[in-house]
Amino acid sequence: MKLLTLFVVFSFLIFFACSDDNDSNKTLDVDQTVLTFQPGVETKVFTISTIEEWYITCSGLSLWFGPNIASTDWFDISPVSGTGNAQISITTKDSTHNNSAILQIKYGKKEKTVTLNQN
Repeated sequence: MKLLTLFVVFSFLIFFACSDDNDSNKTLDVDQTVLTFQPGVETKVFTISTIEEWYITCSGLSLWFGPNIASTDWFDISPVSGTGNAQISITTKDSTHNNSAILQIKYGKKEKTVTLNQN
């Protein structure tokens, strides 16, 4: 009886120790990994395809109060977070040139990147 109890407890521990939070099943795709902008004002869009919750970070990115918008010294981006599919719009600012940035799109414990370059 002790052996059976020990086996059941051990099996229970192995089951929960080996279970994951399903992060390995989370997927997110982006339709573009590099966007190149001309100097000055220009808008480009890329698409996120997922059913997961996601958010975008980038060095120098500051969130705006209110709408789901963020900004750097050379571009604005919207939206910066959400759940499910989305079109992400990036607009460069007037009198800007020779810039680059890497957007990190985070979902679960995973990440995709989109590189922004401005000539």
